[in-house]
Amino acid sequence: ACIFLILTIREFFKKPPYSKETVISEIEKESLNITKNVALFVFMKTFIKEDIKEIKFLFSDDFEWSSYLLPFCKKHDNHTLSQLTNFIESQLSLEKNSVSLDKIDFLTFDEEKSSATSGKLTQYSYDVYFVVYDSEKNIHLEDETFHIGERSYEWLSLDKVKKHSKTMYLNRKVIRMIDDNFSMLLMDYKLPNDNRH
Repeated sequence: ACIFLILTIREFFKKPPYSKETVISEIEKESLNITKNVALFVFMKTFIKEDIKEIKFLFSDDFEWSSYLLPFCKKHDNHTLSQLTNFIESQLSLEKNSVSLDKIDFLTFDEEKSSATSGKLTQYSYDVYFVVYDSEKNIHLEDETFHIGERSYEWLSLDKVKKHSKTMYLNRKVIRMIDDNFSMLLMDYKLPNDNRH
């Protein structure tokens, strides 16, 4: 009788298989395992105004989040360079076959942060591509601001972007990675309207 009582008490205090604690633990485990692969596209251009040169990057003005974003797309493992090229040509209304992409290996990085949409802790894996384009075939890229459909684009200096609080709150690591490797980008790539090389 004593043994039976001990066993009964032990079973009573066991957590049920779907207790609140178990469910919360499984949810947390699942949320930590979310991974999103993202391709970022870097457009750089030298603007000359009153004999002053300024290097700028192309950003989209994201009204929903009140921030500036580099052009991007969700990336799958089976995405080819050709498919990514077709995507950016379509997104920015670029002339067919006037664009080439070069993966910037020293800018490949991961970041863990809360998803802006779900709030879950998410790992973002970024592959960054430098976009080489024919400026003569894509005249709209010569303007400092332009629109493609409902999306607005703007050429901005990194200094201006770093002063934009909402952008830095949402994409601090992306901007810092570009900023920290700015000199290497200038060494490796020739920019439109740039006669240094």
